[in-house]
Amino acid sequence: AKKVRAPPSSGGSDCDARRTTPAQIESMVASLSDPLIVGSLVACFAVLALSPSRYVAFGKELIGAALTVVLVVGSGPLVGVLFGNAVAPYVGAYEEVLIFCSAIVLIDYFFGSKNNPVVSLVLCMWGFIKPIDVVVEVAGQMAGGLIGFPILSMICTKYGKEMGGPSVDPTSTPFNTALISEALSSSLLTTTIALLGMTAIGQYFWVKQPAIAVMIRLIVTRPFFGAPGPAMN
Repeated sequence: AKKVRAPPSSGGSDCDARRTTPAQIESMVASLSDPLIVGSLVACFAVLALSPSRYVAFGKELIGAALTVVLVVGSGPLVGVLFGNAVAPYVGAYEEVLIFCSAIVLIDYFFGSKNNPVVSLVLCMWGFIKPIDVVVEVAGQMAGGLIGFPILSMICTKYGKEMGGPSVDPTSTPFNTALISEALSSSLLTTTIALLGMTAIGQYFWVKQPAIAVMIRLIVTRPFFGAPGPAMN
């Protein structure tokens, strides 16, 4: 298997590399204090005014989404971070997949969060939750994403890693192709959840959730839907 090789060391010990500098903290704080980010977070938290009793669901989605960004979207950079420059040349895609899938399983196990507006909406359409639940959950998911990305960015900057993940290159991917890809991938995701989570298999968490995690990995790494690399979130 092709291995991911770490960039050459710029000098200094691993201990020095792992120290968080004031500049990195300032950069993350600056990201979170951007007026657009602050306004968006205020709007997300303001949704709780519609249904204060749903603060637990909001909190679960916030934490789940933030962890999803850091651990799932950041599964590639985390390979080098966790294994260090000395070991990183000998690890690669398998370790990244392990972090990716394990994070999805454990986040669901501890928080039970949906982490995806499409999933919340479809569950409402199927009659499992109410419309107000969708509003609260999506607000929590958005807040978690707004908090999680500056944290992931700081981690990537700190360890000299590139923050990748699904993206659309407008110079090479037509808008309609990206739109169709997202629609089809989200449809496949919800179909997978229905088949694995709402049948007899759903009674066995450690069978159901790893299978869903593997399916998500297959979708976002493009074996089905080409250029845009569907994000589904």
